[in-house]
Amino acid sequence: MCARYINTLGPEVLSKKFGVQIPTSQGTHRYNIAPSQQVLAITAKDGELRVRLLRWGLIPSWAKDLKAGNRMINARVETIAAKGNYAGVTPDAHHRAFMLADGYFEWQKPERRGQPHQPFYFQVEDRQPFAFAALWTAAKIQGEWIHTCTLLTCETTSNPLVHAIHDRMPVILPDPHVQHACRFTRRG
Repeated sequence: MCARYINTLGPEVLSKKFGVQIPTSQGTHRYNIAPSQQVLAITAKDGELRVRLLRWGLIPSWAKDLKAGNRMINARVETIAAKGNYAGVTPDAHHRAFMLADGYFEWQKPERRGQPHQPFYFQVEDRQPFAFAALWTAAKIQGEWIHTCTLLTCETTSNPLVHAIHDRMPVILPDPHVQHACRFTRRG
């Protein structure tokens, strides 16, 4: 389960890599991004890509406070459509998001009780920035609209390097640009 990642690059590099203008350095140059913090993401509206800050930890539209997001930082890609907490935020195009990163951490469970978890840092080849697959939504909490996201995870069986450390990992989208890796089109 991914609970920390980094996005250390500046807006110029990210704009070029993902083919979308990132207007400010907000959300960039970060070395320890944690749940409940604002994260740099790409979403789409009517087929047009938008860069925005989203709170990491999905808060469903029915939630009464921000606490719900603390439990919904990651979602299993295999079961998200069947989970009641994610009703209304299915993997349809208008809820897709891409969280921008250049590395993430996973913690290996200790062999013996009482020992600390061991952190491991992962990045793609050539230390290139990449995008995590995510879902986003908006919820009105105490009269204020909050835009939040959850990172999608998958099993690590096809990735022996990560599998040696953890059984889950973030879904990392392939190159080239995000808009080509996963089309933003509405169904139906």
